[in-house]
Amino acid sequence: MFSSSIRTPPFKLDRAATLLQQLLIAYVSACNRPSVDFRGLHSHKASFVLMVSVVRHIEAVTQLAKQDTFMLKPTTSAARTAFESSVYVLWMLAPEEPSRREQRWLRYMTSLDGYYNRTIKLYKQFGQVTDELLAEQAQLQALIEPIISEYRCEKLKKLPDIRCMLKSIGEERKYILYIFLSQFTHSDAMAMVHSHGSPLADEPPFETVDIEGWSFVLAVCWWCLWRAGNRLLEVSNLPAFSSVSRANKVLKAIRSLKGRSADY
Repeated sequence: MFSSSIRTPPFKLDRAATLLQQLLIAYVSACNRPSVDFRGLHSHKASFVLMVSVVRHIEAVTQLAKQDTFMLKPTTSAARTAFESSVYVLWMLAPEEPSRREQRWLRYMTSLDGYYNRTIKLYKQFGQVTDELLAEQAQLQALIEPIISEYRCEKLKKLPDIRCMLKSIGEERKYILYIFLSQFTHSDAMAMVHSHGSPLADEPPFETVDIEGWSFVLAVCWWCLWRAGNRLLEVSNLPAFSSVSRANKVLKAIRSLKGRSADY
């Protein structure tokens, strides 16, 4: 059965979401200082664009957390997007040598070829015009080829998957988080069972939500902001956007909800 009304978040959830919002504002303020310029390297600029996505998805999570407890389900997809974007940032910016960061950016960008090739093939299969896509692909290649020559990357390695990226930055265990969040994004059976009980049970389907689930989602968002956000500032020779004590205060409030995130 559907819940017939908005479930007002309890005080602890509202407080945890508010503290995370304040941390988010601190990061945005740090990036918006007049002296900040992420245009020096392609990898830095791309990472900033990815962090914009991270910020907006976390913002959506916190807003929904403060609005209605039943909004947990859509926030899992938002948290997954923030997590994936953050892993790209951390992987791209992991090398200390700027030239290696640029090589990783090239690997990230050339993965677009796969998108164009698949999409153009499908368009042709269904008899649709592909001129615009072909022009976009040619434009991308024209942009990237001189940079490949500049960094002497004769043959770029394939972009690694999320698990390999996490392993390379010493965070392979967090692949478990990615798997769990992906179940909700793809509407897999586990997500249905987790949210509505077993379909084999002799009772009508119902809508339920566990406050502890919010702890998991908010903790993922916290990790994305703290780790990836600070790494971008660090390689740009800028200070952290918040003190460790303040960041830990936010995490403590999130963990007080006693969710799965307590293990991470």
